[in-house]
Amino acid sequence: MPTEQTLTAQRGDPAFGSGSGASRASRGRLDQTAALLAPVALVVGLALAGGGFGVSARHIAGLGAWLAVVGLLVLGVASRTALARPFYWVAGLIGGLAFLSAISSFWSGSIELSVIEADRVLVYLGFFLAAFLIAQTAERRQGFAEGLAIAVALVALLGLTSRLLPHVLEVSNALGSGPRLRYPLGYWNANGAACGIGVALLLWMSRHSAWRWLRWASVAALPAVLLTLYFTYSRGGLLALAVGVVCLLALSRDRLWLLGTLAAAGIGVVPAILAVQDRYSLANNVADQAAVDQGVTVLLVLLAGIALTLIAFAGLRVLEGRNGKVTGRALAVSRNPQVLRGIAVTAAVAAIGLVVVAGGHRDHRKEQGEPLVKEGDAEDGGRDPQHVDQEEPRRRARPDGERGEEGGEGRPPRAQEQQTAPSERGERAQDQGRARPPGQEPGPAQHFLGHGVPTLSSLHPTPPRRA
Repeated sequence: MPTEQTLTAQRGDPAFGSGSGASRASRGRLDQTAALLAPVALVVGLALAGGGFGVSARHIAGLGAWLAVVGLLVLGVASRTALARPFYWVAGLIGGLAFLSAISSFWSGSIELSVIEADRVLVYLGFFLAAFLIAQTAERRQGFAEGLAIAVALVALLGLTSRLLPHVLEVSNALGSGPRLRYPLGYWNANGAACGIGVALLLWMSRHSAWRWLRWASVAALPAVLLTLYFTYSRGGLLALAVGVVCLLALSRDRLWLLGTLAAAGIGVVPAILAVQDRYSLANNVADQAAVDQGVTVLLVLLAGIALTLIAFAGLRVLEGRNGKVTGRALAVSRNPQVLRGIAVTAAVAAIGLVVVAGGHRDHRKEQGEPLVKEGDAEDGGRDPQHVDQEEPRRRARPDGERGEEGGEGRPPRAQEQQTAPSERGERAQDQGRARPPGQEPGPAQHFLGHGVPTLSSLHPTPPRRA
């Protein structure tokens, strides 16, 4: 493949220093391996620590990033680094934001929160400097990108294992924690965004990895990551997937083969998604033995889909090797600038139309008096763990006269309403605790598109809501 020829040429990069060709190749492989392992260790470690939302885990990650920067400087990596204006702009802006966050403690309502935010931005600066110093040569950039893809794939596989095999991987956010996948990052939208980015990275690696086995492994991981994205029921994850894949297809000349690989992965994951929708306990993460048994069944369906994806990918490789007339014409069309411009205009118009339709649907729901945030979405106040962790400093920062509004002597109107209507609350709790049969349950897939939009799992009639 052309990629293999390019990578072979890169191994002779003179940036690796003088010496024999064998020593330069050995140094290149060592650099590439180190660049691959660094993001794997950092990303997976942060994921296992709850996504880095906690202050302690973020401190440890920040110290690791800054120690990596110091180590790279001591080893002399910066001596071969060419600093240009974009580096100064990015580093200066991040450093300026950290400084502004730090001095805001003089006028903000919470000194603690200002220091926490300054610390967070300094951690970002450490990540940026470490990534910049690592990715200085072509081989290290290649290894660094592959490491990111592997790390995000491992994060997605950890989350999928916690849902399909909860008896094997026992975590706190497993059975009974709600239909949306929380583990390992602690927040479904974070998991969804990671999966969406991971699909784009795996798709790139299936074509451009330096190792043949890694290309095939990335193709095998695509259906699993897509199924993990489905379990998050995150529209933000879908948006991350769409943006990442569109950018990859637009910037690559191999877009036809990439699109074929993505289509093969999509076909491979469809049976598993349909199997999940037909299994109420697994789809809604009910804490019972049925969810465990259904998870094993869906895992077998997913493995069959992965095998189908690999067979389709092998067929694509055969078509590419033959380089027939039909394949050549298809490649020429996929690289035609006029065709690409037409596709871009069509996609832009479709995106604008989708935004208009979604906005109109939201306005219609507001006019009908329907809640824009569902009960399942309102857990933890509808906030991510980062904001939940910061609520305590905010509460401590409020003046004494305002504490009554948050649960002191004064009660908010909602608490007074609940206190004066205990019978109504009891009825509502009994109604919520009464399990609906699978045929009448709207299904968690509605989280993707919102209430009232038909999906594969919402084709059954839904009973009317209680007044």
